[in-house]
Amino acid sequence: MSGLKRLWQGVIGLEVHAQISSASKLFSASPTAFNMPVNTQVSLFDAAIPGTLPVLNQRCVELALRTALALNCRINDVSAFDRKHYFYADMPAGYQITQHFRPLANHGRLEFYWQPDDNDPTSIAESVADIVQLQLEQDSGRSLHDSERQLSLIDLNRAGVALMELITGPTLTCGAEAAGFVRELVDLLRCLGACTGSLAEGALRVDANVSCRPAPPAAGDSGLGVRTEIKNINSLAALARAIDFEVARQAAVLDAGEEVINETRALADDATGRSVSMRDKERVQDYRFMPEPNLPPLFPSDLLPAASVDLPPPDQLPPGLRRRLRQELGFSYQHLASSVVAARPLADWRYLDAAVTAAKLSRPVTSPHLGRWFVHCFLGNCFRLLGESAAAEDSGISVESFGAFLSLAVDCAMISEEVGERLLERMFAQPSMDPLAEVQRLNWFLTRNPTEVASRFSQFFHRQDIASKNLDQLVKYGKFKLRGNSKKASVIEERFLALFMEAAEYTVDRTVAAKVVADILQSGVAPPPS
Repeated sequence: MSGLKRLWQGVIGLEVHAQISSASKLFSASPTAFNMPVNTQVSLFDAAIPGTLPVLNQRCVELALRTALALNCRINDVSAFDRKHYFYADMPAGYQITQHFRPLANHGRLEFYWQPDDNDPTSIAESVADIVQLQLEQDSGRSLHDSERQLSLIDLNRAGVALMELITGPTLTCGAEAAGFVRELVDLLRCLGACTGSLAEGALRVDANVSCRPAPPAAGDSGLGVRTEIKNINSLAALARAIDFEVARQAAVLDAGEEVINETRALADDATGRSVSMRDKERVQDYRFMPEPNLPPLFPSDLLPAASVDLPPPDQLPPGLRRRLRQELGFSYQHLASSVVAARPLADWRYLDAAVTAAKLSRPVTSPHLGRWFVHCFLGNCFRLLGESAAAEDSGISVESFGAFLSLAVDCAMISEEVGERLLERMFAQPSMDPLAEVQRLNWFLTRNPTEVASRFSQFFHRQDIASKNLDQLVKYGKFKLRGNSKKASVIEERFLALFMEAAEYTVDRTVAAKVVADILQSGVAPPPS
């Protein structure tokens, strides 16, 4: 038994640093524009010139409170700022102003969907992440290292930029789940106008705390092992890979009977998620926290009215909207995860809701195709033909007409996907078109009767050009079947199926047609001699 490897489960908590979308910094009037010339957005306070004092940016507090409300956090009656002392060359004061002891808010939660199996687009899971703390703090500057001249150059443009730090509990279990949480958080922050969420511009950075526990954990086990911290991950894909790599690394260490070292790690390879050790954390660093003497206590309740202005209700924020799209309209994860869900105005979803009602689709919708027809096809045509800012109503297609389309494509499945796409294009060109009448006029209804499909395929199969052009394929098919090479035979079946579907203008059921094609080819039917 000692030679058997144990099963391990990851235990992950995240620290997310989101740059607040404000025109000026947290404690100074310096601008916060991205990618400006170095050291052109630096005030005397940002450079820690003696005698300068911090002035709190009220807008930053309001946006942080707005986020806390959307995350169902408990807003604290009193909040305060602290000094966290540590030396970085790009932090001229020698300390960071943060909220370690008395943050703005605690005890929030965020519901989100994620995809457990990358290879199965239909897989979907729902999780809830605990938000332990939401606090305000200032960012540091940036060090630029010149290896040729062996110099480190300092850019203080970012120094003092307002950050929200959101700390989750150790409730996540793998990289895909962590990436799903961050994706949902980014959409929420964008919807609130609190942060751009641009990982490429450094507006959002993630640190991951990773440990392992036995799966399932033993009775009475706290489930928390020795953790490592992976710093400054700046893409969702890299976050998922880095966490999974670290869980696998720690599991291998534990299987070897060794101990995981409490350390800080840096991502070394985005493609694989491989991280390397930066420094160990066995000795607890003394940050010498002390109250910020130049800032009075903050009373968040005084700013709640301003923070709550135009705050959407929970069911209109991205998490609530996705929950409704999943539970009522049967959206798959592929379409729930689309940025379109969070980016589109609420009027678009009211349009869809009304169209579903007009189509008399029973709720909850069980078909997984509704999301595809609306997000990929309908809104895709809006973007392509009318521009990205166009709303669903700008298409000119009435709710009743789109409802009639959904009845054909989703409820009754009377047309194929290819026909549906062509029909939608015609509806965009002629918004007053009756989709049912158009399908009847063009005889685009889907044929499912095996006898009729077989008759149509036989007519197609015995056409002189089809037979003569593919005679070699038929000979190969017979040889493959005799040799029992079903894999190569199925490739030829797929070839004939594709040719038949195209010739039939996709008006035959693909599953029925696939069986008919296989049956006719296997029966040894050959084209007539030339």
